[in-house]
Amino acid sequence: MSRVHIIGNNREGCMSFLLYIQDSEPPTNVRSAPSANSQILGRLDNKTLVTAKQALNNGWVEIEKPIWGYIHSRLAQPKPPKIYRDTIGSIAVWQHLLNGCGYHPNNHPKLMITGKFDEETTAVTKKFQRDMGLQETGNLSDLRTWQKAFEHTKLRSWLPVEPPCIRANVEPPANHLTQAEKYDYCRQVILSHGGIFRDGVNKRNLLSFRKETSTKANDWKGLYDDLTFMLWKDGNGNKRCLQYSSNTEPSSWYEHSNDPRAQGSIFGRDANGDGRKDLGCLKEGYYEYKTSFSQNFGNILVPTAYATTVIRDIDHDGVFEAHEPMLGASDMLFHAGLNWRTGSAGCQTMKPDEYARFWNELTSNGDPGTIGYTIVRWRSL
Repeated sequence: MSRVHIIGNNREGCMSFLLYIQDSEPPTNVRSAPSANSQILGRLDNKTLVTAKQALNNGWVEIEKPIWGYIHSRLAQPKPPKIYRDTIGSIAVWQHLLNGCGYHPNNHPKLMITGKFDEETTAVTKKFQRDMGLQETGNLSDLRTWQKAFEHTKLRSWLPVEPPCIRANVEPPANHLTQAEKYDYCRQVILSHGGIFRDGVNKRNLLSFRKETSTKANDWKGLYDDLTFMLWKDGNGNKRCLQYSSNTEPSSWYEHSNDPRAQGSIFGRDANGDGRKDLGCLKEGYYEYKTSFSQNFGNILVPTAYATTVIRDIDHDGVFEAHEPMLGASDMLFHAGLNWRTGSAGCQTMKPDEYARFWNELTSNGDPGTIGYTIVRWRSL
């Protein structure tokens, strides 16, 4: 097992640093205090990128993202593993980072993404290290080089670096936690993933943990294998957090296909101009909804704005991948599904009885107004 390399000091206000989970017996427990006997707040898979706040003298590290808590330093290391669905690996990500920070060879608008530490990449890396006041090694063995890139002011508005660098699986709150503890945990997940949390009395917040599932699962009928949580504070200030079995992905029941298992009406949009409609799935992220009513579905939640981040399965393989295009939609609803299939062509659905319970608890204090909804990845295929 490897040790943690620390950047800076451990005084209050020191800069954070990045670590990657590397556990010989995953997943890694994230605990409420720097002790193996403390409460488990969640679990992190290997290769998860975490933002650490400080390293303690007893071998524990306080982390801030993707969730808050403590992990032991022997379960993490600064060396980045291969990035999710990136066959080239971390050198390619470093080349993207250099471009994002505005570092590139002379007389060239950007550094070529080769996935190899070639002469140009080495030279540009040394220039970056020199400008950042670091030792000019020309390699990535020093975590401070990565840290300086992530902290660079130009990178904050440069979107192409985000998908390969922050994708991490997040565990739902443990079953043994109290409602108040689940509330605190889910609130932190929402905030750490860019969501807006409404903590006013009876203001509802929704959070779904997505277990990535093929649209062709269950003989093209879909599965209710995700978990959705509803969070709010009641009139007495009590923290409420309720859990529902749900589905956040479409099923191929509605796919534009000649397969006899595609028995539903054809849904989707043609995102690549090949004449076939492509099913869509809300990308993990933050959205806002409001209550409404439909003649087809009854009580529903509708988005308050056009959702631009809808990934389209253009190769119809049942999986929504990072390289596939996004083409928006305004009809990614919450509604009741059926007991024997999810009834989803991209909407968020639950079995009828589960959805009735969800709706009753959502509106138990009247119309909740704008409802923040955050989706995070729980498990990947």
